[in-house]
Amino acid sequence: MRELTDPVNAPVVEYLLRYLTPAEREWPRFRVEFRSVMEVTIHELCTHPDLGEHLGKLRPAGSDAEWGIIAGMFVLRSAGGTLFAFAWGTNALAMRTGPDRSAASIGLEAETIPELGEDWVKIDPWKPRIPSEARVQWQHALYAEALANLGA
Repeated sequence: MRELTDPVNAPVVEYLLRYLTPAEREWPRFRVEFRSVMEVTIHELCTHPDLGEHLGKLRPAGSDAEWGIIAGMFVLRSAGGTLFAFAWGTNALAMRTGPDRSAASIGLEAETIPELGEDWVKIDPWKPRIPSEARVQWQHALYAEALANLGA
């Protein structure tokens, strides 16, 4: 199992920690470890719970991807331990989809996250200009791209 300190995961963890103040980084409730969503109370979140639930629902039935929380933010990791998606705040989802821009990422007006590299994109899952049905279909397509990018 890939650890959070692994060179593949460490930049993601560092990116998440940027959203915490120096004082919050010291609080036990925002510890840097992968924790099951079921063991984290609402008071330990830095992400809106609706957004975190939305991220969890992008996993298809039977998926072996784990849905959890690191430092108060929702994440998805592969069975091998590679972080490939996360949510923070009230309207930001990120997925490691690979460097090629797909129709789904273009349709969702995805932005690259420079700090994480060309293979990470950020979207606003609630973007009102995009029809709801298309928005959800494209988000599922991005999820599939993220899994394919992992070789899963």
